[in-house]
Amino acid sequence: MNLKDKIILVTGASSGIGEAFVKLVSSEGAKLVLVARSVDKLDLLLRDIHKNGGTAYSYPADLTNLEAIKKQAEKIKKEVGIPDIILNSAGAGNWLSIFDASEKDFTDMMASPYFATVYTIKAFLNDMVKRNSGHIITINSAASYLIFPGALGYLSARWALRAFQNGLFEELRSSKVLTTSIVAGKVD
Repeated sequence: MNLKDKIILVTGASSGIGEAFVKLVSSEGAKLVLVARSVDKLDLLLRDIHKNGGTAYSYPADLTNLEAIKKQAEKIKKEVGIPDIILNSAGAGNWLSIFDASEKDFTDMMASPYFATVYTIKAFLNDMVKRNSGHIITINSAASYLIFPGALGYLSARWALRAFQNGLFEELRSSKVLTTSIVAGKVD
């Protein structure tokens, strides 16, 4: 796929799969839109990309906060444009049994990745459908296909993300906006 001049929004861009993806494609001529909570890490990544001749923009945001996402989405649309590709890679979670997890642990695990992904997609989807092009990629865990003790909150969030992604595929079937779910095994 030719990424030249494509606007690629990456959530969770400051670490993990998001950061690795950004580093991998930063020399392909895309306009990278980096979104994550960690301002310092985003700034370092941005400088590295610019130093190597790439184009990137930083939009720090707590992706579990709907109003923060809406605010940044409007800025992104105005300053960079509507993304051609969205890579949803923001996610966190703890493997805790129901006995060890607090109610806040369950809320936090659902907030990211599930709500972070839903809020991000909702912020740009109407514009992508109206334009009749785009690709939404969601990183998920193999745990979204498994059931085992000791990780109930994590499993629930990942199953919800899988259900959302599958439903999104069906809802977008008549459009030219593509969806892809990437489920990797163990990731270093």
